[in-house]
Amino acid sequence: MFFTLTPTLSHQGRGRFWICYEAVLIVMASSEKVRIRMNIQGRVQGVFFRASTRDEAFSLDLKGWVRNLPGGGVEVLAEGDREPLLKLAAWCRHGPSYAEVTQVDISEEPYTGEFDTFHIRYE
Repeated sequence: MFFTLTPTLSHQGRGRFWICYEAVLIVMASSEKVRIRMNIQGRVQGVFFRASTRDEAFSLDLKGWVRNLPGGGVEVLAEGDREPLLKLAAWCRHGPSYAEVTQVDISEEPYTGEFDTFHIRYE
């Protein structure tokens, strides 16, 4: 299961543009443990995205990691209950205040329970 958010510009007159998101979401039941992998694109490096994601995941009692990608994106691998994972995914759509998220791709993977905490990976 997955969803992706793709931004489109919408002209609202008087030189104003709005970013609208088209989303495809497969709704998940909330009681079982799952793992999701997110690929976040936009201005997401150098804006405390990883540290803020770690803090958000910690507050939601999720386990896993976050890391920068060579192409300028951020990858998140998180495990836990579905509802908190959806909250983390919703938070990742905007991230911390200086981030400018343009796309979030999410895929579901089998839950493994291999993590004890949520941390930043440095590679």
